[in-house]
Amino acid sequence: MKHDYKNYVRNTIVVSALLLTSSLEAFAQGPPSPPGVPLDAGIIVLIIGCVLYGLKKIYQKK
Repeated sequence: MKHDYKNYVRNTIVVSALLLTSSLEAFAQGPPSPPGVPLDAGIIVLIIGCVLYGLKKIYQKK
């Protein structure tokens, strides 16, 4: 049972990462962002880091 849960979490992370990176390519052809708004891939890295940290905390409690 525990093995199935780990596979589920791993698959969820992989699918989420693929969806996030593919969405960057989909919006790559849009208009440029307004000046003064520094949005880039750093936000995605921050979100993925937060998700991984949360999963680590969940595993530590079990």
